[in-house]
Amino acid sequence: MLKTDIVNELGENPLLLPAYVDQALEANNRIKYYFTLLQEARRFADHPESGAADLRTERGVAGISDSSLDAIISSTQHTADGRYYIPRIEQLHDSIVAALETMLAPLRVGRGQGVVKSYEQRLKGLLDAIGTISGDEVSGDYIDRVTHGRRDHSDSLHLLVMDVHKLINQLQSELAQENINGARAYGLTDPDRVLVRAFMAGLNRTAPLKFDHPGLDTTATRSGDRLIIENDIGTTDAHVLVIHVDGLRVTLTYTDVHEQRAAFFESLFEKYSVQWQDTRSRDLVKGEEKDRYFLCTGILVAETPAQLQEYLDFLGSRIVFLIDWNKARKRLRNFIRKRDCLGLLKWAADNNFGHRAFLQVGGERIIYEALARVSRTEVSYGERLDSMLGETPAIEFLRFVLQTAATGLLNGRSERLIRDEIKTEIFNFFQSAGESVYEICADHAATIFDLADATSHCMNRDFHQLEETSRMAVLAKRRETRADDLLNRVREVTRRSGDGMHIRKVTEQADNIADSLEEAAYLLTLMPATPVDETLLQPLQNLSRLVVDGVRGYIRCIETARQLEVSNVREDRQAFLEAVDDIITIEHQTDAEERRLLKLLLQSDCDAGLMHLLDRLGQTFEEAADALSRCAQMMKDYLIDEVMTP
Repeated sequence: MLKTDIVNELGENPLLLPAYVDQALEANNRIKYYFTLLQEARRFADHPESGAADLRTERGVAGISDSSLDAIISSTQHTADGRYYIPRIEQLHDSIVAALETMLAPLRVGRGQGVVKSYEQRLKGLLDAIGTISGDEVSGDYIDRVTHGRRDHSDSLHLLVMDVHKLINQLQSELAQENINGARAYGLTDPDRVLVRAFMAGLNRTAPLKFDHPGLDTTATRSGDRLIIENDIGTTDAHVLVIHVDGLRVTLTYTDVHEQRAAFFESLFEKYSVQWQDTRSRDLVKGEEKDRYFLCTGILVAETPAQLQEYLDFLGSRIVFLIDWNKARKRLRNFIRKRDCLGLLKWAADNNFGHRAFLQVGGERIIYEALARVSRTEVSYGERLDSMLGETPAIEFLRFVLQTAATGLLNGRSERLIRDEIKTEIFNFFQSAGESVYEICADHAATIFDLADATSHCMNRDFHQLEETSRMAVLAKRRETRADDLLNRVREVTRRSGDGMHIRKVTEQADNIADSLEEAAYLLTLMPATPVDETLLQPLQNLSRLVVDGVRGYIRCIETARQLEVSNVREDRQAFLEAVDDIITIEHQTDAEERRLLKLLLQSDCDAGLMHLLDRLGQTFEEAADALSRCAQMMKDYLIDEVMTP
């Protein structure tokens, strides 16, 4: 699929005229080579003693890379019936006809069907006279009908090519292309030129961010009442942007083989009231081939001519951020989640840094090199940066990488210096890994609190409502799973940095709280639908509330411990020690409530199944309180020994 195919599919033939003319002139060069090849093949067959001509130079000038054509002349010979054996003559004939069709294309656009019809009829008459070519043998008459250039003889394909070539040259001179700040333009009015300059101002402002990547060629023309601007973006064939300007109305049509990149492009225009139509998947069919691409259309109606120019300027400035976007997305996905990767690329575009510089200086390789410098274990490709540093620091570091690469290259810094800056900066992120561990630990504690609060709420009010209890149990399982994920992140960060091992041990202990509470949530789904003696429920309700208070105290412990790590001040020490004391007191209270529950159960006349269920519920709450107490004690021991004591 070629860009001209896409633009033609979009119905923008006037934009294609310069490209069609260029292609027609290239086709003319190929036909000249084919004609010479046929003439020299016949000459060699008639006079083999003179030797075979070497047309490799001519083939190269014609832009034909097929070196197997070089052997055709020396392989040509007479047949027994006076014809000529020419290897691949059927393919050569088809190539000549295809090149002639290419030469007629600009005449259809620039001269209209009325003018080109006579040449199409001429071509049809010649091909009918020549007949079907099959096999590797042709007559001398065939070679004459194709290659002779004598006006006093019958018509030939060569004469037709000469006449069409003359019209193409005239058409090319009539285009009278002008250059408007880098845009190839023709047929424009003075108001059109103002708008094209606005578009090119934005394009040229950010174009340096593509660095050595080709692309961003722009063509502008007027067709009827509309100004049409087309940009080829990069090298991908189906990657084309066409803009129609009709008064104050701008219609942007964008095609892309990647649906995600199309959605990204739309997201860049949030500050404008662009009305986007649903992105559609389309197939471009050429013969037996079919290529799929995505098409999106956005319409903006400006309020004033000034706003129109401002929008065209902004539109032009966004195109560079589409070049190699998918490549950058794949590279960055090695380090962060897909959603965060898309957000990072948008941030880079919104701040005019882009991603091309990141690819230019080495892409993911420079990040792995930086990690290898600071990580205490071997780093392999595919290991996620957000699992090493945490989600927020990983994104912040990658923002630094994209910004440093872009500003560095734009300011003439060497790629070596940029890579060294990135390697140096990553040290700062790993040095703050201890704080990151505290942040993950705090998230872990918050998840446990949500679990404890939901379980307590159900224990005190809703356990007899089966649907509500079942829903709560499902949510409890999800929270317990999230707690496990956060614990794994703590382990990964501490493994990479070697710091924060005390917090890792505390979090591992705290994960037992989540396990106990998730089990309590499950046990509540087993409660009978019939009423349970309130006397038996009261200790369980007290236990659940005590655990909630204990987790609340644990969160205070984490917050004050993090402060103590930074600044060992008396107020923080006092707050921390009080929080620890509260948790230990709560643990003693849960012991008492669990014993009271056991005594009541033994004195009751409830059946054995219910007795076992209520006893197990009491144990899960008490186990959670025990784990809370151990967490608080572990944090106290560490801070007294390592932080509070001089």
